[in-house]
Amino acid sequence: MAKARPVVGLFAAAPLAENARAIIAVRADEMFGFAHAIGDPAHDDDLHNMRIAAKRLRYTLEMFRAVLGDDGPALIDVVKEVQERIGTIHDADVLDEVARIHLAVVAQRQVMELSAAAEQPSPPTPLPTAGEGSTATATVGEGRGVRDSQSAKGRPHADGEQDRLESDEERRVAAVRARLDAPADPRRGLAVLLARTRAGRARDTAALTSWWAAHGGEGLHRRLDGVGSRR
Repeated sequence: MAKARPVVGLFAAAPLAENARAIIAVRADEMFGFAHAIGDPAHDDDLHNMRIAAKRLRYTLEMFRAVLGDDGPALIDVVKEVQERIGTIHDADVLDEVARIHLAVVAQRQVMELSAAAEQPSPPTPLPTAGEGSTATATVGEGRGVRDSQSAKGRPHADGEQDRLESDEERRVAAVRARLDAPADPRRGLAVLLARTRAGRARDTAALTSWWAAHGGEGLHRRLDGVGSRR
C-alpha cells in the first residue's frame, strides 16, 4: 500500500480554507497518480493504491466540508464513488484468490484420494495346496506323460490368477471413475465461482473505465483544484 505523501507549506496562522486547499491538492495528486491503472490489468496493484488514495481524499474533503464551497458535496460523492467502484473490483480480486487457494487444496486432496483408490488391490486368491492337484511326487521315470499332466493341472490356477488380476484392474478403474463422476465434487462449485467472479470483475472494470471517462479525469482534477473558490 502506498504511503500518504507529506503536506508542506501549512501555516497555523493561515486561513482554514487556504490550508484545506493545500492538503486537498496533495491528496488529489496522490489519487490521480494512480489513474493510469484504470482498465489496465497489468497495474492491479496501482488500482488498489488508487482506492486507498481516494479514501484519504474523501476523508479530507469531509473534514473540510465547511470550506469546500458549493461544489463540495458533489465532489465528496464523486470521490466516494471512485473509492467504491474500485473497492468492488478489489473485493473480486480477493474472492478470486481465496477461491483459487481452496480449489488447489481440494484438487490436492482429490489427487491423494484418487491415488489411494487406484492402489487398493483385491484380496489375493489362495494358492492350491499340495493335495489339490500337485504333482510334486511324480518321478522322473513316469516320463513325458506325467509332465503333461502337471502342466494341465497347473493351468486352471494360472487362468484363475489372470482373471483375478483383470478383475482387480476393473475394480480399481471403477473406484477412480466413481470419484471423478461424483455429483458433489467441490471443484465444480469453486470453478463456477471463479468464472462468475472473473466475469463480474471484467464488467465492473469496463463500467469503471466508462464512468471515469465521463466523471473523472482532468475534469475532476480541475474541480478539486478550484475547491473553496466559490462559496
